[in-house]
Amino acid sequence: MASLGLLRLGFIIDFLSKATLIGFMAGSAVIVSLQQLKGLLGIVHFTSKMGIIPVLSSVFEHREEVRGFNYEE
Repeated sequence: MASLGLLRLGFIIDFLSKATLIGFMAGSAVIVSLQQLKGLLGIVHFTSKMGIIPVLSSVFEHREEVRGFNYEE
């Protein structure tokens, strides 16, 4: 969508429905939030995939690397 602004083709966005734009923005927010889990939890070994299932499975597989949790107690 940013390329449309650079090419002065932003009027094309007017033809997309509001639901489409909101869905696109919400999906982008979810992907960015999931990728921030690596830094938030301090996980060293993390997936490079962007899907929700690979990211969440990577978090659960490497839960022993999460900062602040001690499973020995």
